[in-house]
Amino acid sequence: MTEFFYHEAHEGHEELLLFFSLFVFFVSFVVKERAVGECSVGRGKFFLVAGPAGVGKTTLLSRLVAEERGLVKAVSVTTRKPRLGEVDGVSYHFWDEQRFQDAVNRGEFLEHAVVHGARHYGTLAKFVEEQLDRGMDVVKDIDVQGVEQIRRMARYRYPGSVAIFIMPPSKEELFQRLTGRASEDSQSLAVRLKTAEEEMNRVGEYDYVVVNDSLEHALQMLKAIRIAEHCRNVPVAVASAGARE
Repeated sequence: MTEFFYHEAHEGHEELLLFFSLFVFFVSFVVKERAVGECSVGRGKFFLVAGPAGVGKTTLLSRLVAEERGLVKAVSVTTRKPRLGEVDGVSYHFWDEQRFQDAVNRGEFLEHAVVHGARHYGTLAKFVEEQLDRGMDVVKDIDVQGVEQIRRMARYRYPGSVAIFIMPPSKEELFQRLTGRASEDSQSLAVRLKTAEEEMNRVGEYDYVVVNDSLEHALQMLKAIRIAEHCRNVPVAVASAGARE
């Protein structure tokens, strides 16, 4: 297109040609630098990422948040004990049972559930809503119970939230990952494997499925989903109505 314009320009239009060339360069730069979040404006996108324990959600989302702009992670609250290397407020908010129950009574959770038969997990509503209203995207590492609870609310039905399920390449691979963590006794491992089977049977409830056969491949799939959702043509009236409910 620039070449065509050059041949059409007559003497004395050098300044216009320079302006046009700079304009083309600027547009190319903006498209490259602002690939995500520019197809839509206003309220941010809420991504719910579920999958069985050991499938690699934590590593995937850590990379995703580190590499993507305009995206924050909603840190879960849990009553379980920290594992080696986990940091309070970064990996999870580690609360005792009483503090967790007090927050439930005050209605501070967007969702909360008992996972693996004993441990409480929850998502703080205030953080999520504040970030979404600022136009930030929020990604949440969440269990299937949490996804179900959130999606029951009209404002978080698709496209108010986007549900993504991370699948292992195979059940055998998932078993190897869980045993390789060496953080579970035999009883806890059995519970996790049973829960994983139940969770994977519900994969049809999700908007997208990503198989984590390779960290880099799965990461690129998550980035592609984010771009696709920002460029999806959702009528403004529908989106606004969902946000008000």
